[in-house]
Amino acid sequence: MRNPQEDPIIFHFPGGPGVSSLATLLVESGPLAINTDDLTLTLNPNALTQVANMVFVDIPAGTGFSYSETQEGWVSSDTIQAANYKDFVKKFLSHNPKFLGNPLYMSGISYSGIIVPKATLELYEGNDRGDQPAFNIQGYILSSPLTNKFMDFNSRIEYAHRLALISDDIYQSAINNCNGNYVDTMQANSACRKSLMSYDECTSRINFENILEPFLDDNETDISLIAINKWANMEVVQQALNVQQGMVGKFEEQNSTLHYKKGKNDTIYYAYDIFSSYSYHKKLSTKSCRALIFSGDHDLTFPYVGVEQWISSLNLEVEAPWEPFYVDNQVGGYLTKYALNNYSLTYATVKGAGHVVDYYKPKESFVLYVVANNQSNNDSIPYVPIFKGDGYEFRSIRMKTILMSQDLWDLVSNRLDENDRDRTRLRDHRRKDERVLSIIQQGVDDEVFHVLQQPPCLAQPGISCRWSIMVILKFELLDYRVYDETLKQYR
Repeated sequence: MRNPQEDPIIFHFPGGPGVSSLATLLVESGPLAINTDDLTLTLNPNALTQVANMVFVDIPAGTGFSYSETQEGWVSSDTIQAANYKDFVKKFLSHNPKFLGNPLYMSGISYSGIIVPKATLELYEGNDRGDQPAFNIQGYILSSPLTNKFMDFNSRIEYAHRLALISDDIYQSAINNCNGNYVDTMQANSACRKSLMSYDECTSRINFENILEPFLDDNETDISLIAINKWANMEVVQQALNVQQGMVGKFEEQNSTLHYKKGKNDTIYYAYDIFSSYSYHKKLSTKSCRALIFSGDHDLTFPYVGVEQWISSLNLEVEAPWEPFYVDNQVGGYLTKYALNNYSLTYATVKGAGHVVDYYKPKESFVLYVVANNQSNNDSIPYVPIFKGDGYEFRSIRMKTILMSQDLWDLVSNRLDENDRDRTRLRDHRRKDERVLSIIQQGVDDEVFHVLQQPPCLAQPGISCRWSIMVILKFELLDYRVYDETLKQYR
């Protein structure tokens, strides 16, 4: 982490409901990663804790290691959850007042897309009323969110057609016969039911979490979740985590009693009483608020199609058009930015990712988090540079790295005038090296670059600079930060 006293604080709430945040902590965006072979833990090179304070919450009672000491405490609902989210944040910050001034974000995935917007709105409204303590609430982050229990499930048909899972004939038949309702099959006419049966047949052995991944039968479980369940049920682990013995039975990453599925009715333990969170998004669009919404483009659980529909209905102005973002010089996905007065929303799809984006594409997700915040007045999260120089490992925002001359050229070329940006005039490697070196040298003179290791070409400009150059780049020249850390040894 760069500066815990100033970095944002993100409260992450799991989906499900009833899914433990331990998966987020150990296989997604948390600081640790579990080794599925021997259940050991290592540092996660793509952890969000590099740029933010993270609080992972298991809620409601019965999720993960959480429990209730009263019978009433085991009973919950979407509405109760939203209030509990807000109360948890309030109590946490009241007990940890050093974080009260940090930029505060609410975060969630999947089903929590129903609840997080309401909880976020309640924090804003509490500030408006003058409730104490006041929170430095800045916005919310949602990954693959469920927003509307009709729209998101209904969007599966269109998504399946876009991804060639169903034919043009099946899709057109559904359009012609189902009157836009692909969810309520009990009310469907015979022609519509036939179309939906064809859809079901085509997708019955498709993994909705990620359509490119193998289908898992009911008795099969993802290897990472198996590892988490084994690790969390180890006695030594529970002792280290101070788990209340006797209060929690066997740890399960997902509590199926609480977990929501399409059309599931309320149970004695949980009422799924929020049908849509759209109205909360609409009210948040009137606040000084920032939202990041992103989906995997191979997620059939809650497809990006439905997400784009409700975002479009917010009637926001396009601030930045649809464009790719890059990871390791490859397209990591696409994003666009919207704005309305003091409200801004960044929407992105992550290429090749499934429902749990951080799991399928961890590096792309990390880059997306920081890129989405790059051009904000709140510069607490910087843009992440991606280099390919020898010896480089993408380990941390705080780093020293070896840059090849091509890397440096890529970095500085957007700072040149139009004539110099004409790559055809600088195809000769020697001329390009010399131009890059002159910029580097000017940066050294201006104390923008700090050269840690000088190859011969810096001392003798006539020599082709294929040697590696180790530098620290500062914010003033290149619009992002790279922080100093312990110098690594390279061969």
